[in-house]
Amino acid sequence: MIKLREANSPEYCIELGQSHDGSLGYVLAMIDALVNRGIKVIKFQMHMPEFESTRQESFRVPLTGQDNSRYEYWERTGFKPSEWAIIKSKCLEKNIEFLCTPLSVQAVDALEMLEVQRYKVASGDLTNTQLLEAISATHKPVILSTGMAFWDEIAAALEIIDPSLTTLLQCTSKYPSGVNEAGFNIMEEMRERFPACKIGFSDHSGNAYLAMWAFAFGADFVEQHVVFSKEQYGPDTSSSVDLDDVSRITEFLSVGLSARNKFINKDLVAESLTDIRQLFGRGVSPLVGIRKGEVIQENHLTFKKPLGDFQWGDRSKLLGKVALRDLSPENHISIGDVADNV
Repeated sequence: MIKLREANSPEYCIELGQSHDGSLGYVLAMIDALVNRGIKVIKFQMHMPEFESTRQESFRVPLTGQDNSRYEYWERTGFKPSEWAIIKSKCLEKNIEFLCTPLSVQAVDALEMLEVQRYKVASGDLTNTQLLEAISATHKPVILSTGMAFWDEIAAALEIIDPSLTTLLQCTSKYPSGVNEAGFNIMEEMRERFPACKIGFSDHSGNAYLAMWAFAFGADFVEQHVVFSKEQYGPDTSSSVDLDDVSRITEFLSVGLSARNKFINKDLVAESLTDIRQLFGRGVSPLVGIRKGEVIQENHLTFKKPLGDFQWGDRSKLLGKVALRDLSPENHISIGDVADNV
């Protein structure tokens, strides 16, 4: 069933991922662009390769050869603490939430120094109990992606982190994923299995419409990757929406919430539309000309705009009456136009 949930307003979160390719300027420009499009939550990834990876970690997708390993890629594209402070400050300046995925317990410590409000856990770390325990110890809300998880693994993670502080995200860990792999049915099953959690959707399709449908199907939180251009370099480009897509999605959400949040009383609306009811209403009229003194019969009558003295259900009040004047098909029959046949 399609429903924009009536709980707290759903959130649309934009994920920068590694689209910046290590450019701080790209990140700051993207923050400005997203703020201009109504985004309130922007998510980043904090990679500390010395604590996250070995040099045996392979690339998810082939890159240019600039980096000999994914470890080197994380080194090149990661930010220093001073740069993270600049990014966080920019988010504060623009009054948006700085949300970040820590990829190590050391990243959790760094994010605590940055005073994040909540944490995002990547699908690949849903079974990383070391990381989950570190995040749980902060007692902050958690957004947990489930893109490659079994149900029992999700349940096990929720034994470490507080379900009442957790938003579970349905997603499929493919890059890109197909629209037929969205799994909106899983969101409903998540609600049934884990009623204490909020439920959302993390998209890797790069399709703007999936975010809209996720909201329509009741997602509390929707996350999508973004790029400036679908033609730009990077491993996340094929899985990302662009800024035009973001504008369409934020407008969709704004319009839907505006309509949802306004309570309408049907009778009061009808009462306020008196003039329109007059215009679009109908009244009983002659189908053919009726001569003065003629007795009105059923086959003399029809029902025309605008609103008249007699509704179609009232026509029995006219049958058998005598016309007091010539009645034209161009006008309604009024109360004073007829009299009893005596």
